[in-house]
Amino acid sequence: MSSGFSKTHVEHVSRVLRTAQNAPTLPVPNAILDSWRRSVQHYKLDPGSLQGPRVLEAHQINEHRQRVDDFLHLAGDEMSRLHSRVRDADYCVMLTDTLGCTVDYRIDSALRGEYRRSGMDVGTCWSEKEEGTTAVSAVLIDKLPVTVHKLDHFRAAFIGNTCSAAPIFSPGGEILAVLDVSSVRAPDDRRSQHLIRQMVIQSATELENAYFMYSTQDLWVLRAHPCPVMSTANRNACSPGTGMAA
Repeated sequence: MSSGFSKTHVEHVSRVLRTAQNAPTLPVPNAILDSWRRSVQHYKLDPGSLQGPRVLEAHQINEHRQRVDDFLHLAGDEMSRLHSRVRDADYCVMLTDTLGCTVDYRIDSALRGEYRRSGMDVGTCWSEKEEGTTAVSAVLIDKLPVTVHKLDHFRAAFIGNTCSAAPIFSPGGEILAVLDVSSVRAPDDRRSQHLIRQMVIQSATELENAYFMYSTQDLWVLRAHPCPVMSTANRNACSPGTGMAA
């Protein structure tokens, strides 16, 4: 990313923030705009920065992975299945913890170097206070699936990236992790990401269901639908400790 792109992005972010209150339409969704404001006002980040994300040392990565060790064992197969569906379009799959640190990753070996240079690798950190607006940080804050497409990113270092992410919730309703699918070669049209986002949401739901079943191994679970996904879809409606899914 050149300094010229950096300067142009700074001007873009500044103009949008300056005129947002009176503009009839916005070039970014409201959630992105709110994140940009926090990035400037709360975290004093530079939208023109071309520096990649912070990368953890090996021992730090191990510490983060150990905190979610049980979930990582469950998540691996679903991450691989998701990657098999998006790999031909040169997407990678990342799993982050609740601090925004990447604890697992799927990418074709031929693309690993290119994606690493774009900040996508195990150990990279995507919290809003460090990197501004990213898909991972948006999910951690809003607890909703999101696509952060190219110029939606706050920092110039990431405006070539497109990322769709979804939260993965525990049976108790807390966020366990964030599942993310990213590309450095996505089309410019935001609508191109609709199907990718749906795939991420579907895989996140599969992981929630798998973790629910893992967490209730010592309980009886009543399935009310022949399809496991449907029978656990409304599990949050259960009373704590009943071991019954509607």
